[in-house]
Amino acid sequence: MTLLGATFLPRVPPERLPAVARVADEAGLDQLWLEPADDDPVPPERFVRFAAHEVGPLVN
Repeated sequence: MTLLGATFLPRVPPERLPAVARVADEAGLDQLWLEPADDDPVPPERFVRFAAHEVGPLVN
């Protein structure tokens, strides 16, 4: 199994996550873990809600 981790910095809007999930899926990654950076100005609730609704269906 290959592991890959990525942190989205504050300058990367969460709206870019679906494209990342699609590429990860096309590349055959077994898992994709998403976590906002500690200094991310996006509220964690928005990040989690967006990831669940927009990214989750792409990798499930």
